[in-house]
Amino acid sequence: MRIKTINIFGFGKWHDQTIDLQTDYQVLYGQNEAGKSTITAFIKGVLFGFATGKQKYEQYLPKSGAQYGGELIVDHHDREITIRRVAGKAGGEVTIIDQGKEFGADYLNQLIAPADKALFTQIFETNQQDLNQIFGLTADDFMQHLLTIGAVGSHEWLAFEASLDKASQQIYKPSGRKWPLNKALKQYPEIEQAVSQAKAANQQYESNDQQLQQALQTLKQDQAALAEVQGQKNQQQQLLERWPKYVEWQALQASLATTQPFDSTLYAQYQKIEEQRQESQAALADAQQAVATIQETLDQTGEFRFYQTHQAEIDGLLEQWSTRQKQAQQLALQQTQLTQLTSEQAALAAKYQWPTTETLPTVLSADQLEQLQVANTTYEQTQTTNRVLTDQLTTLTDQVAEQEQLVTILETPAEVASPTPMSNICLGLGVVGLLGIFLPGA
Repeated sequence: MRIKTINIFGFGKWHDQTIDLQTDYQVLYGQNEAGKSTITAFIKGVLFGFATGKQKYEQYLPKSGAQYGGELIVDHHDREITIRRVAGKAGGEVTIIDQGKEFGADYLNQLIAPADKALFTQIFETNQQDLNQIFGLTADDFMQHLLTIGAVGSHEWLAFEASLDKASQQIYKPSGRKWPLNKALKQYPEIEQAVSQAKAANQQYESNDQQLQQALQTLKQDQAALAEVQGQKNQQQQLLERWPKYVEWQALQASLATTQPFDSTLYAQYQKIEEQRQESQAALADAQQAVATIQETLDQTGEFRFYQTHQAEIDGLLEQWSTRQKQAQQLALQQTQLTQLTSEQAALAAKYQWPTTETLPTVLSADQLEQLQVANTTYEQTQTTNRVLTDQLTTLTDQVAEQEQLVTILETPAEVASPTPMSNICLGLGVVGLLGIFLPGA
């Protein structure tokens, strides 16, 4: 930004004054109290604000009664901008005209950022007081002052430098003894000697540490080798423990080589029987559930309570009834046998033309008769045993008996069939028939 024109409406001794600054370097000169410092204060006031009522002695109110304020025409990025400030609150009322548009104080702050009033004063302003101070400076102070002219924030870092110099005086002085750095410098030769001794001892330590590291590396390698050997040992031990199983497996393989192949039809039969068994179990469970339901119903009836009261007498009567039923079955069987023998006797009489009114001739000897009697006795015993077994078998369910018989056929080899009760009956009938034929008087 470069100032091209200064228009003063009213500021101190100046009013309705225009100053053109068309060249790059412009010099304004005059006698004391000619108004040079007033122009400098005007420029600072327009850019950063006029002095307020609290700064009464810094105000430049116009003496002629003209309007307080003015404007600067500046060149900024090849644009002509007018910065106008007149009397108002908070340092004056600001108007910025840029390409025909008006803006406020915020736009001015954007134009001159990051500069502020203090920075502007340090860099661009030099008054009579500053010039008088130059003549009282030493050569070093004068050089330092020249350096601060072009450095931003020079007063701050110079003050910081002074504070560091003052702090250093509390650490070290060339002729001092009690300051920390003076004491440290006095102790330095002793510390340096201790460091040399420590370095000598450290060489032995480094040698020992190197040997220790080599020993640790060797130990680590030995431990790795030991772990590998231990793993091989464990593997061999496992193989040794599994050797009997391997021998057994070989024997089974040899046995399987000579074994006949499995008949797939047996497995199909087994599956069918297993399905039937499951169905039977399901049916049995349903029947048991039904029985339980009936039992629960009976528990609530008067007949069941009567049965519980006279259970012993009823069980005795049921046992007698069972015995009478067996006797009746035996009598009916004997009656059937007698009828069959009578029919066979009649058929034989007709065949051999025996008179029905006479007895058959005796053709058996005493020994033969004795043998027939023994056979008849054996038959009766066999028949009795058969009836007992038949009564026991009736207590089993037909479905469970069928499944168990089929499973037994699949799981065990076939056995030689033993004589059935029916064959015993037929044998007994044959013996009785022979007795009816050959015994006299039959």
